Amino acid sequence: MVYLKKIKDPKGYFAIKTPLYVRKQSNGMIVLCNSATLAQGVLSPDGERIWQLAGRTSLGGEYEEVQIITEAEYFAWLTCGEEDPDPEDTEPQIPENVAPETILTRAELTEKVNDLEEAVDLLLGGVTEDE
Repeated sequence: MVYLKKIKDPKGYFAIKTPLYVRKQSNGMIVLCNSATLAQGVLSPDGERIWQLAGRTSLGGEYEEVQIITEAEYFAWLTCGEEDPDPEDTEPQIPENVAPETILTRAELTEKVNDLEEAVDLLLGGVTEDE
């Protein structure tokens, strides 16, 4: 999952489950890229537009620029539109005798859990059963 924010659109937030990254080859062709770290752009969720990734080598041309954001930033944006957001999302209650820096918001906790699930899936993917 990748979370994106359009640089010039305050309502342009997107979550893409399986992003398709692109890069520009030396011959000028824009092709799909398997590596998120080598990518210069990403396809829009509908697959009809290419978006330039902020801070990456330019694809050239007039592409909208997007920035990769954290899951916590994405969910914070989602909850901004609610009339009565859950206070635990932004200001969790801190129990006595607990250091405030050890407390996470709900969005931060969700992001950490998702990161751990991905790591476990990756580790389990390398384990095979002997038959």
